[in-house]
Amino acid sequence: MNIFKLPDLGEGLPEGTIREWFIKEGDYIQADEPMVSVETAKALVEVPAPHAGTIAKCFAQVDETISTGAALVGFEATDKTSSNDNSDTSNTVVGHIEMTDQVVPQTRISATSANLATPSARALARKAGIDLSSIESEHSPIRSTDIEQYLNTLDQTHTAINDMQPLTAQRKAMALAMTTSQQNIALTTLCDEADISHWTNYSSMTLRMIRALSKAIQAEPILNSHFDAKSFSYKSFDNLNLGIAIDTPNGLFAPVIKHANQLNQTELKAAITQFKTQAENHTIAAKDLHGATITLSNFGTIAGQFATPMITPPQVAILAVGRSKTQPTFDSDKVVAQTVLPLSLSFDHRLVTGGEAARFLKALLDDLTLSE
Repeated sequence: MNIFKLPDLGEGLPEGTIREWFIKEGDYIQADEPMVSVETAKALVEVPAPHAGTIAKCFAQVDETISTGAALVGFEATDKTSSNDNSDTSNTVVGHIEMTDQVVPQTRISATSANLATPSARALARKAGIDLSSIESEHSPIRSTDIEQYLNTLDQTHTAINDMQPLTAQRKAMALAMTTSQQNIALTTLCDEADISHWTNYSSMTLRMIRALSKAIQAEPILNSHFDAKSFSYKSFDNLNLGIAIDTPNGLFAPVIKHANQLNQTELKAAITQFKTQAENHTIAAKDLHGATITLSNFGTIAGQFATPMITPPQVAILAVGRSKTQPTFDSDKVVAQTVLPLSLSFDHRLVTGGEAARFLKALLDDLTLSE
């Protein structure tokens, strides 16, 4: 049997989760026909057959996660190929939880000898295989009701563990990325409100934010940088490669609009629409999820005003846009209505100074207060 192993599906991804098989054992398949749909931390990918042949074995089940390089499909050996009996399928299940039957409560009164438990309690404990020294009680001797309560606690604990769901590939990737961010970045957030009272077209919010970000990186290019903590070096970029945070039922995606500062509104609209559709259909290419120099998150379309958005290394900044609101303000000696847009700028204080972040935010505010 010739073994085809799970290939690297995008820039060193360590694993993938089987979502759908298009073949079964005994099928004959042509070269380049799709064999299986695999979900990675970045996208849903169809893996094609490397050559024509008869399927001898599918090594993984649907919803099973296997490592890159692990056995995926076995092809029947032909006269032109040598047989390979190596079918080791040591797989990893995403979100596997080690469970234990041992519950060690904090004991107030424990039975250290038989005379501290009633005969019925001792009989029930023997039947259930319970060590009486593990039972806590507010009275002595321990009674059968204490044993029953202990058994109920075990049942509830095991039920809670069994009800836990494994993370999807996207949520697992997010968990790992946010843990890395929290542990390594000196996160600082600067907040302010932009006066957008003069705006007439709120549907172009993202386009206006891209324009403002393009101005801001000109004022303070260091926020449009990548930082290497190992070498304590950084690289600033002339062009804005903007990550756009998109919330979907499948998880959070942040596809990258390359050279966003050089695109016109029509091109930007097309790119945003395309990425939203791909995110919803889980078809974003891996290459479109890498290379962001700064990220934009518009959570205000749902709810909330200010936040502390997390930075994804090696980026050093992320801008979060909250929900706009109308509030009273003074204009000379009159009270007038003012519409403001809450902004939260998180930056990596290992590289960016407070003054640089403040000037970046001021450039944003200045552009947003201009006419559309």
